[in-house]
Amino acid sequence: MPNHEFACLNRAWSIICQIVTTLELGLAQFVSGQDKPLKLLYLARVAESMVRRWLVLSACLEGSWPTIRLSTQCPQSATSAKPNKDRNASAPKFPLFEPERFYGPVLLPLGEVPVPRTSRTDPNQTDTQPQVQFNLSNLKRRFQALADVVEDPIKHKKRMARWLARMAELRKTHLVKVHPFRVGFPPGASHALKRRDPERQSMLNYLDRLAREAVDRGPPP
Repeated sequence: MPNHEFACLNRAWSIICQIVTTLELGLAQFVSGQDKPLKLLYLARVAESMVRRWLVLSACLEGSWPTIRLSTQCPQSATSAKPNKDRNASAPKFPLFEPERFYGPVLLPLGEVPVPRTSRTDPNQTDTQPQVQFNLSNLKRRFQALADVVEDPIKHKKRMARWLARMAELRKTHLVKVHPFRVGFPPGASHALKRRDPERQSMLNYLDRLAREAVDRGPPP
């Protein structure tokens, strides 16, 4: 493993654990009506993007991908979500990929769907920023998925390795338009936010670049 990629994984993991801890404290102290939801939503999105890229980079560096035997059935679309059959599970499975903007619609989390503006009837009314529909239960589920990765990263690393191996095998015989990341900036990244949150934003973009390069290289020998 290259030294700079190893150092990136270690530093990113400490930031991920810090964000998850901050989310846990924020959810425990949440008071409805405050502006805290916007901060919690931002932290959740940054953590999800960072965790996904951390898993990809780890899977590409720390072990060979498993051998996958594909069925003769038509591969299921990767953008279709599979229902969680185990309703008694302690945490939902962390999603292993992001649907490409170019190939299909981007499904926004329920807690981050912008509320459309209503038409202005009062001429003295001023424009305001678009509000965000906050779904506390959905954010708690997202936190539990992140916490599950922090508690057992090896399990999720193996899941990512299996997913990458399956996609690599499918590309040999099918035109598979699926990539573990979205096109362009990773979710949660922003030039404007980089000035206010330089450490997390810089790490997210650096981790994104290393993970994309690792996917292009393929599995380790």
